[in-house]
Amino acid sequence: IRQQQHDFAELRFPSDITASRIPCVMVCGPPNGGKHPYVREHAGSTDVVIDLDQITPELSGLPVWQAGIEWLPKALAERNRRLRALASDYTHARAWFLVDAPDPIERALCAERLGATIVLLAPPLEECIRRIQAEPYHEGYTERMLDAAQHWWELNDGLVA
Repeated sequence: IRQQQHDFAELRFPSDITASRIPCVMVCGPPNGGKHPYVREHAGSTDVVIDLDQITPELSGLPVWQAGIEWLPKALAERNRRLRALASDYTHARAWFLVDAPDPIERALCAERLGATIVLLAPPLEECIRRIQAEPYHEGYTERMLDAAQHWWELNDGLVA
């Protein structure tokens, strides 16, 4: 079990990620915390966006809520391939990496590895819940999102004003 935990931790934030050649912004926060609107507003036409919520449907051909947990390892592997590619990116002006990153220590370590700046968007849990419940998600997905938002705030309560 310990090896499985290590393997998943390595898949979540690989230790072999190196600094991005281009400016990289890690946009972090709880589910429905505003990461996607923030990046839509700030990303330029020559920027690259690395987002598991976009990668999963690209790979599975299904909406993210329908793809299911079985697509997570493949989607994370592809996301990590894209993060590694930033080290030699001569195509894009800037990279935007959207990730919940609920653990503050992992968040800082990942940003350090990438040489990224962190934008932390953290609306109160009650607001995240309101936004999640307002979304037209399908059965099972809403509960996963609510659980993830609760988990994010459990790890960040008192750390984020």
